[in-house]
Amino acid sequence: ANTEETQNSEQIEYIEMRRQRHPNTCDLPDIKGPALYSADEVPADGWDWVFAGMAEDFPANGGLAVKHGSAEIAVFHLPSRDEDDGRWLATQNVCPHKQVRAISRGLVGVR
Repeated sequence: ANTEETQNSEQIEYIEMRRQRHPNTCDLPDIKGPALYSADEVPADGWDWVFAGMAEDFPANGGLAVKHGSAEIAVFHLPSRDEDDGRWLATQNVCPHKQVRAISRGLVGVR
């Protein structure tokens, strides 16, 4: 949302099996180790805000990837929620299963 950079997000590996082309479904290693941050470790002066884009750039009940340094954050806007005139959520944009940057393209359930 906040950059013009593009990335090849078609990260499906294919293998030849029985003379046919199939997606490689082998499991990649899970992310291991402790979380880098926790809610208990908020700095005394608070967190720094980072510009992620204009609110109107984000699709209703959908998400976009926001680049921050070398990382990507998936930001979701849920305007159909009643509380606080909608809701904004963010998480790491890496799928824990295949380790690809695809979370921001996922579906968001709506009541």
